[in-house]
Amino acid sequence: MNSFFIKLNNKKIIGIITAVFLISTLVSAATIQVGKASYTNVLQPDEAGPPITIYKTSNLKRPIPSNEWWTSLLSETFSATQFPHPLSFLCHETGLSIGLPAAPTIFGDDNKALLSDYVEDLTVEALVAGSTMKSTLTRADGYSDWTVTAYWSNDGSEYFKATYGHGLLFVYFEFSNNAQPVITFPGTHEVFDEYGGTGSGPVKTDHFGVKTNGKYYGIFAPANSTFTLTGSDIKIELPANERYLSIGIMTAQSDLAAWYQHAYAFVTDTKVSWDVDTEKSKVTTTFEVTTQTKRKNQATTLISLYPHQWKNLKNSISFMNQTFSTIRGTMKVASLNSFQVEHNFHGIIPFLPDRGSYRKSYLKSLVRLKRYSEIDGEDTYWQGKGWGKFAMLIPIADEIEDIESRDIMISRLRTQLIRWYTFTPGETSRYFCYNSQWGGLIGYNPIYTSENFTDQHFHYGYFIYASAILALYDQEFITDYGGIIDLMIRSFASPYRDDTMFPFLRTFDPYEGHSWASWEGKDQESSSEAMNAWAAIYLWGLITDNDTFRDLGIWGYVTEYTAIREYYYDIDDDKYGTEYPFNMASIIRGEKVSYATHYSTAARDVHAIQMLPLMPTMLYLGYDTEYARANYEAKVAFETQTGASYDDVKGSEHTFFKFRALYEPEAVLSAYLSHAGSLDDSMNTRAFTYHWICNFVNMGKVDTTVYANNPSFNVFDKDGTKTYVSYNSSNTKSTVWFYRREDDKLLGSLTVGPHSMRATNILDPALVIDSSVSNTFAGDFGTWDASLSIPSGTFSENVTVAMSSVTVTSSEDSTIKKTEINLEIAINKALQPAKEMVITINYSDADVSGLDESMLVFGRYDEASSSWIPLETNVYPEQNCLVSKINHFSKFAVFQKDSLSNLNSVIVYPNPYRPGSGGAFDRTGGIVFKNITQGAEIKIFNIAGEKVFSSGSIGSNNLYEWKAVNDSGSKVASGVYIYVITDPQGQIQKGKLAIIR
Repeated sequence: MNSFFIKLNNKKIIGIITAVFLISTLVSAATIQVGKASYTNVLQPDEAGPPITIYKTSNLKRPIPSNEWWTSLLSETFSATQFPHPLSFLCHETGLSIGLPAAPTIFGDDNKALLSDYVEDLTVEALVAGSTMKSTLTRADGYSDWTVTAYWSNDGSEYFKATYGHGLLFVYFEFSNNAQPVITFPGTHEVFDEYGGTGSGPVKTDHFGVKTNGKYYGIFAPANSTFTLTGSDIKIELPANERYLSIGIMTAQSDLAAWYQHAYAFVTDTKVSWDVDTEKSKVTTTFEVTTQTKRKNQATTLISLYPHQWKNLKNSISFMNQTFSTIRGTMKVASLNSFQVEHNFHGIIPFLPDRGSYRKSYLKSLVRLKRYSEIDGEDTYWQGKGWGKFAMLIPIADEIEDIESRDIMISRLRTQLIRWYTFTPGETSRYFCYNSQWGGLIGYNPIYTSENFTDQHFHYGYFIYASAILALYDQEFITDYGGIIDLMIRSFASPYRDDTMFPFLRTFDPYEGHSWASWEGKDQESSSEAMNAWAAIYLWGLITDNDTFRDLGIWGYVTEYTAIREYYYDIDDDKYGTEYPFNMASIIRGEKVSYATHYSTAARDVHAIQMLPLMPTMLYLGYDTEYARANYEAKVAFETQTGASYDDVKGSEHTFFKFRALYEPEAVLSAYLSHAGSLDDSMNTRAFTYHWICNFVNMGKVDTTVYANNPSFNVFDKDGTKTYVSYNSSNTKSTVWFYRREDDKLLGSLTVGPHSMRATNILDPALVIDSSVSNTFAGDFGTWDASLSIPSGTFSENVTVAMSSVTVTSSEDSTIKKTEINLEIAINKALQPAKEMVITINYSDADVSGLDESMLVFGRYDEASSSWIPLETNVYPEQNCLVSKINHFSKFAVFQKDSLSNLNSVIVYPNPYRPGSGGAFDRTGGIVFKNITQGAEIKIFNIAGEKVFSSGSIGSNNLYEWKAVNDSGSKVASGVYIYVITDPQGQIQKGKLAIIR
């Protein structure tokens, strides 16, 4: 990448600036300033917004969720049907109806849906003074990461509430003093217990079971509760001081005794947390349930795990024999309050490398066709999508060195994004408005009901990706406008539980593992656009040095991908059975999956909506190429079956070309070239599609068998030849280590310059060093090789060492004649060796052609002085070998150092010397005396003329390092000192130096 990037000295500055931005400065009643960005907090005239009325109790004081499976509680008088699985629920005026959904069946006239619909098994209500309590509405009284508490009241002092949620087998009720529970049934029911009390008269007990609609429930109450069992309902009189009840779904009558052991551990909170291990490229998600013990010795509840959870457990769990069949597949039951799942992360890069087999002149012409293209629409979806598409061309222009096009597109993208990221009173489109009632940032003009937060992650994902690509080239944009992008992320995916502006993870369902696109959490259509949003968050975090956002993006990416595999793709073919004839679903709901879209039933659209926009950040679509091929072939088969013509599928060619390139790039390139002139660019551009295909032709398929210790990586494999890619977003050079996934074997390293991408087929040699034993590390670089001997105890802990052949800075020293033997040695930790290491270089005659081998020297590059420092070197010309010692890691080179005839070019640095300061005047090795003739001696005197130190005769390296100690080895004090250098010919060089401690 060329040096368009505007650099700052320390990327941490950005985080500080962004944090300051988030303390929004009020400019007027309607405009909030965030750096140079701004938004409004007042809904403009005639603009639509989310519902004004929120049905909640005073307990809900946090920003309000809008896309949860239970959000209809907040927006409807009672609720829509809720499907947290395995149970389903419906709130109405008298209470809570509970049911285990029906077995999935084919649904709809076109048989393109599988439905597991709500069935009412029982309803829990309350009697007050013998009459059924009716509520004018149901309100949300509390929630946690995957539960909700619903509240019913008679608008007086009497109430009851119920807590339920994902994976919970029990529903937990609390009743006010004069409200007594009553359970009603839609049909006949059978009662069973362990005491023989099955009649209609009052029975004192604390639990029993009921069979209704062929399903089994346990009902659990405090001791000494009184049950009146009739043919139509069950009335329960609770003790005055214990006003609770739990009801649990069971698989059989025989479950009652086991359920009884867990029914009194009431779930009061649920929390998800995640940890991203970038060294191992793994993500661990922890699910925790907090319980309140209603009965002594009961603290553990029963929960059920979804397939995407139990298939990816970090540690084994002892599951019970009971399971539940749901529209999401089999949910397994376990007695526990916490568990962890683990996923591998296969890396994300911001753009594809310059590894394509493309004709650059043709690619350049395609880029230039689009550099002035306009973006359709004034709404957040089509504008975001358009500028995201446009941004993808900028790295391509950079790679092919079309700097003119690159800079034009950067300027246009910056201008258009700034228009969106600033609000001017009176404007009617392309701005953002913060809704404080729900806690969300809404873009205007909205579309597809996005004013209700529908599809917000889809829309904003494009904006964030485009902003991240712009930030690769213009870091000033981060400083000026990064604050509002941070707000966009927080609006739909805030990782902060204490966020006062936005709800925690608005659009993401952490337990079910995927996002909910629609308002009230009813469905999600485009899983790929959800993945694009996670990748955009990751990329923005990576580029702005915000590890919280980076790791949030990684966690969401790997989690949602796992849910996509299970619930959209059904890769294991264990969800939807033979009745459902498709190998994917395109819309998932709580009760249904469909082979359709909201706007079409054409196979073209059904499949494309799970692939687009196919950014370089979305290579997950190529993780399983066998399924990718089957997915596309199913599309073709359905089109053939329905007689679809080319005109019927036209418009999505770019998407399918890119998708097919993930598993058959050569065939796709041929097809692309035959259609290139007639391709519709409305959904993507020919430039990007051509660049994409050609890269995969050369690199092959995405390889998930290798990982790196830096998250910005990808690996590809073509017929056994791997391409290793990494992008470095930092201001300094980075060494990335690659490992084999199956056994964590270190494969090698890749050194990447600042703000650049590197791709290679051959990794630099690397080795894990056991600090307790001696190690030998070797690297072969073609005509020469290097071997490093590392004594035991050189490091205080185990480290990984890498060797690489590098291009090094040329020296201006006229006495140096450089070879092409240039070497860099680096380790993965901020350590320097405690012992000297011996390095051996074996070279060929061609490597030293024209040089005097007897004068060869091994030297290291000193960053402080931008010069080469020769090291003590033994040369063995007959063996084409030299040996030297090193005591820290740096760049090294072999060069010929000619003898000096005088002291006229002596250099002394750093001066002043400030040891321990960490700045330019600090050196680990001390003060350097450079360009000294062979055999010369250095003497150091204090200001009183007293000799402090003598070096003795100096060797042929023309260099000496004084560690600022006296002849006894003790540190000399701060002050001014005089040095006198005398050589064997009687020449003298004098000077002053200062030491500041």
